Amino acid sequence: MMFGSELAQIMDREGSTAPFAGVADKLKDADITFGVLEGAISERGEPDKSKSLSFRSKPSAARGLSNAGFDIISLATPHAMDYGNDAFLDTLDFLSWYGVKYVGAGRNLKESRQPVIISSKDTRVAFLAYYRGNQFDQTFFAEDDNIGPAFPVYEELEKDIAEAKRQSDIIIVAMHWGARTEGDEITDRQKLYAQKLIDSGADFVIGQKLNILQGVETYKDKLIFYSLGDFIYGAYAKKQPAGFLLRLVISDKLLTRAEILPISISDANTGSFLPFPLSEQAAQEAVSTLNELSKELGTNIQTEDDIGVIELLKAR
Repeated sequence: MMFGSELAQIMDREGSTAPFAGVADKLKDADITFGVLEGAISERGEPDKSKSLSFRSKPSAARGLSNAGFDIISLATPHAMDYGNDAFLDTLDFLSWYGVKYVGAGRNLKESRQPVIISSKDTRVAFLAYYRGNQFDQTFFAEDDNIGPAFPVYEELEKDIAEAKRQSDIIIVAMHWGARTEGDEITDRQKLYAQKLIDSGADFVIGQKLNILQGVETYKDKLIFYSLGDFIYGAYAKKQPAGFLLRLVISDKLLTRAEILPISISDANTGSFLPFPLSEQAAQEAVSTLNELSKELGTNIQTEDDIGVIELLKAR
């Protein structure tokens, strides 16, 4: 998600939850709602001059996320520090003020890599998040005495997941792969890290690569969504007009089913970039596109009532 100038105007005019109006019922219906935010929430700072695009949202974005039903947001993205340290710290404060937890970034290394545990009914779900960017840009990532997003140190992922496992029943890991400089294809590096997370004990891996939809892998009876693409981005997208909400079903403390809900994120007829559910042929075409991307990864997505479905382990 990214709330740029056009979305800010919509939120000023129609209220902070306006971007979510078309899918509000689905977001609020979930026991736990998770998303990824690109950029800062602040009115302070200057844009990073080394980047062609810098993202920042108004403080009302935090209120909108909370009122739309989001419980937790990943800040492990390439745009987390676009407006500097003060804007980053504002982001943490605004989310906390509105009761939205954040993961994958923090005031120091420990906070950035710390699992966030959310309990729902009788199940504890742990979230971890990382940004797999340029590891040589040490000033960007969180360190013992440095704010920023978490970098996934390959040798230490097992330790992070073991800590999360000690406190939870289900572990979900979000991994941001960065910009599209490597193209649309899933890279060997993505597979290496995603499978390492599953091997270390994660139950589900959800990836993001800017503006790109990638396939789904079934690996050791666990799911890896390499990139779910955009949700709310504030721009008309010709390449990927459809996106997805992902609904995970947990039964008896096992992840048993993934439901993939097709949504419009870019309507050619109206020019709108606000999400709303797709149905009938449009929904089936969207699921078919994701299915094609997933076939070479050994995953078959069934279609049921305009949504995609992947059945996993049966409850005990």
